[in-house]
Amino acid sequence: MDKTGTTSVQQAFAREAAVLEAQCQLHFLHVFPDRKKFNGNHSPYLRPLFCKFPRARRRLSAMGLTDDEKIDGYNDNTTAALRREFEQKNAENILLSAEVISHFQPEDLQGLASWARGLAEKVTVVACVRHPEHALSSEIQQRLPGHSNAPIAHTSSQGTT
Repeated sequence: MDKTGTTSVQQAFAREAAVLEAQCQLHFLHVFPDRKKFNGNHSPYLRPLFCKFPRARRRLSAMGLTDDEKIDGYNDNTTAALRREFEQKNAENILLSAEVISHFQPEDLQGLASWARGLAEKVTVVACVRHPEHALSSEIQQRLPGHSNAPIAHTSSQGTT
């Protein structure tokens, strides 16, 4: 789900990928030949793999993926990069982090599940969920010019927090 604080966690995973692998047997995919800098979010790689619905396809056009041929080419490169990295690592566990899946339609989620089961014997999904009021406060702050990190007070059925 968006606005759960995953960006800072993803950046830490990417920054400490070698430590995670050496000490925790956890490989965080972070090398992608088509990206100069990877920020820790796998969404740009997973969304095109599962994009049967018009809304998803419209978002891909912003990435320059405007037709089936371009999407297929991007997906082929992504899948090859993922497989190469999987094969080169000795870690017992692989971690992908992509909040975009909170927007997947059921058919795309089934496609993602099937794809993941093809990569591993066991697939575990961890979801970070944030109360909608707190997520909205964070979203508003992020969009305001010169936003600060001070929390925006909001009123709930339990009073102001």
